[in-house]
Amino acid sequence: QQNGSWSDPLEIARGLDPIASSDRRGRVTVVVRQPQGDGGLATRRWANGTWQPLVDLTFPTQAEWTFVDDYWIAVKPRGDTVVTWGQKNNEPVSEGRMIGIVAAFRAYDGAWGPSTVVVASKRWPDAVFMDGTGHASILDDSLIFHRGARGQWHDPVVAPIDVDVRGAVENTDG
Repeated sequence: QQNGSWSDPLEIARGLDPIASSDRRGRVTVVVRQPQGDGGLATRRWANGTWQPLVDLTFPTQAEWTFVDDYWIAVKPRGDTVVTWGQKNNEPVSEGRMIGIVAAFRAYDGAWGPSTVVVASKRWPDAVFMDGTGHASILDDSLIFHRGARGQWHDPVVAPIDVDVRGAVENTDG
């Protein structure tokens, strides 16, 4: 609360392993993994003193079940948000049909979309970053995938050496 005290707990979404990030205006985006098989990832945003409706981000599929793991969120100060995750369908992780690295983008003043996209098939994300210009990067164990200013994900940049890419930094100028 604005007076510095804690409010009573509030259930904002049924799910597991929540992650959250906020922008400079105090809008908070929370991402939760829904129970396995029930739809993957969902998100809610706190803005203007209220929680907006829950949004399912999972890549559209005809599968009976969806399994999501390794998800990340990045928010730039203005409020643009990118969420990325690894997704498999129909069976648990060891047996399912692998979709790969999936990403969703939300402009600071808009809705999620225009659509959730598969950035790379048969890969898993390790981190996501976004700079002050809106460019985003997804890291997996050895590649970097880049989202440019026009919203298109570009072919991966091969890491200069064959090692696990486990960290990176971002800056406001890209």
